[in-house]
Amino acid sequence: MEEEAIPVRGSMIGADLSNHSVDDLEAYRDALHAEIVRVNEAISRRGATRNAAEQFFKR
Repeated sequence: MEEEAIPVRGSMIGADLSNHSVDDLEAYRDALHAEIVRVNEAISRRGATRNAAEQFFKR
């Protein structure tokens, strides 16, 4: 079964990349890296919120 592609800023995760230029691929890579950073920051914020809640309810 094929995985469904996820749209990402004008391109698709899992799509055929062979028709893209080096410049397009580098821009795509940079956009993906920026998204990874954004997701990691969101995970950190959520983890901090959860830890604060756990500490509050341990009282």
